Amino acid sequence: MHHDYYDLGIAVGPAGLVVPVLRNIDQLSFADIERQTAQFVERARDGKLKPDDLLGGTFTITTVASSARSSPRRS
Repeated sequence: MHHDYYDLGIAVGPAGLVVPVLRNIDQLSFADIERQTAQFVERARDGKLKPDDLLGGTFTITTVASSARSSPRRS
């Protein structure tokens, strides 16, 4: 299967984990990607994401949650 576009899911979780999709990222600058990501975070926090915002990601980027990090155990 071949697509002529690149859509990127960005996992955001200010109020539960959701994955809105940045569309056509190959045509965006880094500043545009950062701006759109910030808008998704704000809309997710405010509960204003739309179903279309969450459909069609080709790739997804997330971070490891702080609860998954481990520290050395001290005796």
